[in-house]
Amino acid sequence: MTSAAPVPVSRTIALAGGDAATAAQALAGRPGVVAANAEPGGKSVRVEYDLRQTRLAAIELALAETGTPAKRGLAAIWRRALIRFTEDNQLANASAEPHCCCKPPKGA
Repeated sequence: MTSAAPVPVSRTIALAGGDAATAAQALAGRPGVVAANAEPGGKSVRVEYDLRQTRLAAIELALAETGTPAKRGLAAIWRRALIRFTEDNQLANASAEPHCCCKPPKGA
C-alpha cells in the first residue's frame, strides 16, 4: 500500500438531538467525507470518510456546530475512545513501510 492511498472508514454516529437528514447534508460537503446518509428512524447518521483527510473527532465537531451533536453517554464516550485508538492504529499501519520477510524489521 502506498502512503497516498486512501484509508476508507465507515461509521454510524448516534445523535443526541436534531435532524439526521440535516446532519447528513452538512457533513456531505466536508473535506474527506465520501458519503453521509441519515439512517432510517432519523436518530443516527452513517458517514463514510477517508481517514487520511479527516477523523471522527472533526466530524463530531461539525455535527455539534450544526446543532445535531453526537450522543454523550458513558457508553458513547468509551466507544469514541476505542474508535480514536483504532483510527490511530489504522493510520500507523497504512503508513508503515513493508519489510522483507527474510529479514527482521528495523529496530528489532
